[in-house]
Amino acid sequence: MVNHIATVEIELLSETVFGGNSKQAGTVDIDLQTDEYGFPYYAGRTLKGVLREQADWYVSKLSQIEDSTKAKRALNKLFGNPDSSDRTIHRHNHSSLRFGDAKLSEHLYDFVIENGIDRKQILRALTTVRSMTSLDDETGTSKNGSLRQVRAVLPGYRFYAPVFTLGSINEEEKELLEVAVKLVRHVGIMRHRGKGHVRCTVHWHKEMDKIETRATSKIGSSHSYLTLTIDVCEPLKISHILGTSDSTHALHYIPGYVLRGALVHTYLQATGMSPEKLDTKVIFDHRKIQFWNGYIKINGERSLPFAQHLFETKEESKKKTTNPRRVYNALDEKEMNLIRLDSPVKIKRDAMLIKSNQQLIGQTVKTTSSLHISINGNRNGEDKLHFYRYEAISPKQTFEAIVSVKESDPFVDWLCKQKELTVWIGGARNSGYGRCVIRVGVAKDHPEQRWVHMDDLAETQELYVLATSDWIIRNELGQLVSALDEKWLGEQLGITLELTNQVVQTQLTGGYISQWQAYQPMIRAVKAGSVYRYEVKSGKIDINKLMNLTERGVGERRNEGFGRLMILPDWSYCYLKEATDEVRMSVPLQKIEEQDGSQLLRLKEGLLREMLTQFMRMKVSEWKNELTGTDHLTSSQWGKLLQHSSQFLHQPKEKRTSRFLKTYWEKFWEDSSWRLKAKSKLSFDGVSVGGKKLKDFILELCDQKWEVDQRIAEEVEVNYAEWNMRALESFIRQVIRSKNETREVEHQHEARL
Repeated sequence: MVNHIATVEIELLSETVFGGNSKQAGTVDIDLQTDEYGFPYYAGRTLKGVLREQADWYVSKLSQIEDSTKAKRALNKLFGNPDSSDRTIHRHNHSSLRFGDAKLSEHLYDFVIENGIDRKQILRALTTVRSMTSLDDETGTSKNGSLRQVRAVLPGYRFYAPVFTLGSINEEEKELLEVAVKLVRHVGIMRHRGKGHVRCTVHWHKEMDKIETRATSKIGSSHSYLTLTIDVCEPLKISHILGTSDSTHALHYIPGYVLRGALVHTYLQATGMSPEKLDTKVIFDHRKIQFWNGYIKINGERSLPFAQHLFETKEESKKKTTNPRRVYNALDEKEMNLIRLDSPVKIKRDAMLIKSNQQLIGQTVKTTSSLHISINGNRNGEDKLHFYRYEAISPKQTFEAIVSVKESDPFVDWLCKQKELTVWIGGARNSGYGRCVIRVGVAKDHPEQRWVHMDDLAETQELYVLATSDWIIRNELGQLVSALDEKWLGEQLGITLELTNQVVQTQLTGGYISQWQAYQPMIRAVKAGSVYRYEVKSGKIDINKLMNLTERGVGERRNEGFGRLMILPDWSYCYLKEATDEVRMSVPLQKIEEQDGSQLLRLKEGLLREMLTQFMRMKVSEWKNELTGTDHLTSSQWGKLLQHSSQFLHQPKEKRTSRFLKTYWEKFWEDSSWRLKAKSKLSFDGVSVGGKKLKDFILELCDQKWEVDQRIAEEVEVNYAEWNMRALESFIRQVIRSKNETREVEHQHEARL
């Protein structure tokens, strides 16, 4: 049974660099890992590696002074045994701890989402950019081209990582985890340069998160459909069968066989049953139960694989704003003739939702790609680091799968009782991948045929057959084929058919059985989304036969999500709209109220600081454009203005007020007026900003308040006197820099003459 047993809290005591391979507009050389909201995070797989390293060190030291057999056993139980060549140990590594990504409190996410704050604002508010160079050993100066910039999270923030286990842990294991957490003093990169100093604490949950159950839903003799709504909490690695030794490509859906394996594994853990005692008579029989693929939800509904016979003009394909836009059916010659001279382009999406008003809604599944380093081996110094890249389905997306049930058994009864499950799906489950929350529901109607009016099918003269999953189909000789035989299909529906057109794509398919550690044979299958057009030569479709066919599917491996089909009376969908809905899922983190309040206030201060900085830059740019008479002041006089502005910012905090600032500048102008009264040169009076004399401009600046987000400014006190002087200081620096650049150009010109 999956238990959320604890939360690891990471408090940043210094600037910290969570090294990652994400890119934030290419502004820095070393950037942070960030999520879709712009918040930095510390990957769960990295945290597990750091804790494993500390626990390993502690056990090795413990073995020098006492018998550490129990400690070593606890180490392997908590973190697995990746160095062992024994496959049996690898097989049982699923019982080790699993760590979610360390993220900021859910309170901060709630605030950002409710107020619609831009992700770039979030990133700038939480982080700072530091520059560094490498020194030349001979000269002691910086090397040419060695300037680098790194983005770091500001200190003071707390990150929380949920800890899960598929069973329970004893006192020795609990104690070892606590020790490992306390031993972590630094995380991230650049630890020897003062970065990444942290304080870590483990918060044990008094009541572990149990699987929620409900009253049993009885399965009768007729078809019943269980809907599985799958919220992806971590990257979901379900790899395509074609890949390389150092990279994988992700499938954009959740195959039925992967879902079946994850559910059966969770069932065995929940019941304590060994795999050898599992009754497979129902679970692996496609006539009694089928696991249909999980496709992304669009507008709250389960989608279907995108049809492969839709085209648009090349010009329309370049327009990103047309929504909805006209699409054309490649199986209809008259339609394709309309755009044949306009460079037709095939439309590629991952999923679609069929609407009744001649419209489809298209969706592309978001994916992420991460670079990993493998250090597994004998650790004797001879092994080399191995780099590899995983592509995975991005988190914060929701999919829906179907379990079609015709006969009950203990597994089915258990699944019907469940309300919500935490399940790990796909590969690399111990490396920060695959955690999903599954909500179980019940559907009365056929989930894939519900859009079709049966009366239209009964009277139609043509049929469109859409493959809603991959097919493995053979002819009477056992040979793989790419289309349903028209004679066989006609017999299934009680009519005579003729195949008139088709758009078919095939791909290699396979699978992996983890319990046996064996791969399924690779077979060339019809790809989901393939479309066939049949003409009804005679007869009338028997609706009961049609429903039976769509329920049982076609071809092989129907128990594993293969062989699904949808039958339509025609293809009237000539408009495509892009899906725009955003799914918001809660972040499963522990809320620590007394700390989260200060964390939220710190975030608001950072956001306000970022807003004020942007506003300051805008105002300085405006002042510079409105500045006249700069030549009336020497560089020395501009320097006095800069010095006076800077001195105010170094005053004690109680003096940095608007009242003191005005008195401060009035005295400056009084002294300046006395010193310059005998001068004939205009001096300060000859300089103006926006039509105001420099003196009046600065004195008005003392009382000026800036336009900022009042939602934040009401809770965070803003010292406008300080910000006005920072702006003035920046303005004067730019003026001095411009004068120096002008003087340098004049000197170069004189030298050339």
